[in-house]
Amino acid sequence: DIMSLEPLREKWSAFGWNVLDIDGHDYDQICDAIEAAQAETERPTVIIAQTIKGKGVDFMENQASWHYGGLDEAMQDQALQAVPVDMLSQATTAFQQLAQVGVAALQGTQAFR
Repeated sequence: DIMSLEPLREKWSAFGWNVLDIDGHDYDQICDAIEAAQAETERPTVIIAQTIKGKGVDFMENQASWHYGGLDEAMQDQALQAVPVDMLSQATTAFQQLAQVGVAALQGTQAFR
């Protein structure tokens, strides 16, 4: 048996953290949460992204073994066909935006001065 980490929100809040609980599959929520975290100047922020392992790929969904498993070429093709093209496009756009936010944030740190 594995001990549950829940209730995460309450645990982080108890230590004074700003807690943002989001749908980890919604790229708009991810970007909004990062912007909200950067805007919070009084306390640290934790983003809890609720996700489903392997979402959208029937043979992978909710199967923990895929965290460390590999795909052969046939499985890779099957997985890519299961994920809608617009989702891949949204993910690419969101990650590009997040990279820009990250670079901007890092430029404000001591490491970039």
